[in-house]
Amino acid sequence: MNTSRFAIRSRVACLATVALMSLPQLATAVSMSTYVSTPSQWGTGSAYYHGHTVSASTPFSVLNAGGGFTVQCNHPAVLMMTGERALGSTTTGFDRNALMVTIPAQQPALRNISGWLQIPGGTFLSCNYRWTAFAEEGGYSIGFGGISTPIGNTSMREGGTVDFSMYRPPREDADGGCRP
Repeated sequence: MNTSRFAIRSRVACLATVALMSLPQLATAVSMSTYVSTPSQWGTGSAYYHGHTVSASTPFSVLNAGGGFTVQCNHPAVLMMTGERALGSTTTGFDRNALMVTIPAQQPALRNISGWLQIPGGTFLSCNYRWTAFAEEGGYSIGFGGISTPIGNTSMREGGTVDFSMYRPPREDADGGCRP
């Protein structure tokens, strides 16, 4: 009788192990997409548009998403500009947890190039907008018979670079061709 109990327990343990090992593939449910707005100069001044939006969702109750950026131009007077933002979301129901994060917070974002007045007139600047995005979901740990496996707790990350140019017009053209 003891050997049949042992055999049944062994089979149950094996089935539980197989079931637990297959759960992580089924439970990786975080999804993320990123929309990057095209950086561009506003008018002929030092201001430029930039930014990106991260959209993430998961069936788990905890979700964090966000990202960062770095803007750099090819002139020694221009300092590197950076920013980042992240938000969290929790749910208590059975709905899918969704989160949308804009980086920077206000879109469309308008920012000025640092050191613009030290750039000689008639100069073209080659700049790039390097961006990152992430989404992380919460999860649980399920166990049976001394064996446990995490469900959820996954993350996604992506990034890229978008090149853009800016033009510093000659001083006589900066005000539309008129000189005081």
